[in-house]
Order: sequence, then C-alpha cells, then structure tokens
Amino acid sequence: NYEFSSNIQRASVKPTVVKVLNETGVRTFNESQRRVPVDTGNLKASGRLDAAAQDRLRVVLSYGGTAAQYAAAVHELHATNNKYLETPMRENASRFRRDLVRALGTRMR
Repeated sequence: NYEFSSNIQRASVKPTVVKVLNETGVRTFNESQRRVPVDTGNLKASGRLDAAAQDRLRVVLSYGGTAAQYAAAVHELHATNNKYLETPMRENASRFRRDLVRALGTRMR
C-alpha cells in the first residue's frame, strides 16, 4: 500500500485538499495500471484506489486481494516491471506538492 496524505485540518481548505489528493491518486493509479505486469490479469484487476474525503485526508492505492500472495514479490522482484506502484508514487509526489500549493494559493487570494 502507498498513500498520499495531508495533515491540513482547516475546514475551509479541506475541499481543495481533497480535490488535489484525489486528482493525484487517480493519475498515480492510472499510471500504475499501465505498468503493472500482466500474466493472468489477476494482479492488475486487484488494483484499488480508496479516495480521500473530508474526514479522511489521504488516498490509498493498493494491489493484492486475491493476488495478495504474490503482489509484493512481483512489485519488488519482477524482471521488467517491478516497482509498478512505488515508481508512479515517487514520480507524482513533487507534482502533488506543487498542485496543492497552487490550489491553496489560488483559494487564499
């Protein structure tokens, strides 16, 4: 599991934070779906995105379900497509921060 999260608690900015968290989560999940190795399709189909909400300022991306026995091994050890979730997370982390600062800056004007 990987997640983007925010500790911002001011109610007035929460809708903006939730929006940016979810946009980042969808972008990251879609990229992980492009990268996840496919043999039977079970691992790819197990991908899950739990969206942020006003009372939960985090997005959780995960793979497992019926593929739980081998999801971590494939993520860490696959010959060509390892880190299919971690890499998109890392690639989107700085964009998340930039998008959040931009959105909050626009909202505060």
